[in-house]
Amino acid sequence: MTERDLLRANVLKRIQPSEEGLDYFAGLGKVQHYRKRDKLLVQGEVARFEAFIVSGCVRMYHSDARQHEHNMQFGFEDWRVCDLVSFYSGTPAHHSIEALEETTAILFTHDDIDNVLTRYPEFERYFRLLMQAAYLAGQERMIGALSQSAEQRYLELISRFPLLESRVAQHHIASYIGISPEALSRIKRAMIIRERTSLKS
Repeated sequence: MTERDLLRANVLKRIQPSEEGLDYFAGLGKVQHYRKRDKLLVQGEVARFEAFIVSGCVRMYHSDARQHEHNMQFGFEDWRVCDLVSFYSGTPAHHSIEALEETTAILFTHDDIDNVLTRYPEFERYFRLLMQAAYLAGQERMIGALSQSAEQRYLELISRFPLLESRVAQHHIASYIGISPEALSRIKRAMIIRERTSLKS
């Protein structure tokens, strides 16, 4: 399956556009390849594109005043990743986006999105659904940070993304749930001990 085929499948999971509209949209964007640790976006620059991940894995993170990195999102195959505030407002990005693996993405500019919406208004629902999903994910993460323990946040994360630990380093996972790598190691050790105790009883 080609990059464009994967994009078409992503659209068809959400809407049923005309074949003409789908062909037009699938032809937009620029296919870009990144090596591990390449930056798709650097904090402080303006986000000029939205990335549809065809293969690989990326992280979106914020660097604070002390240069501590805080992971905000991971992106895998069939995901879209973007600093939405920067992309839609034209202001400097609050986040960087970095490839954690060899990654291929299709990059969509504002013009790409405006053009498809102008020619094929049926795609308005597609982009609205994407925005809703991004908003809901952000709200759920905020609620989890306020109401869940670190262990609960970790368990929820790996239940949603079972292959995460095989593809993302532990220190990146720890950063995402807001704890140190050492604290995450303690949580995992405690879980193993509880499981062993439960099996013996």
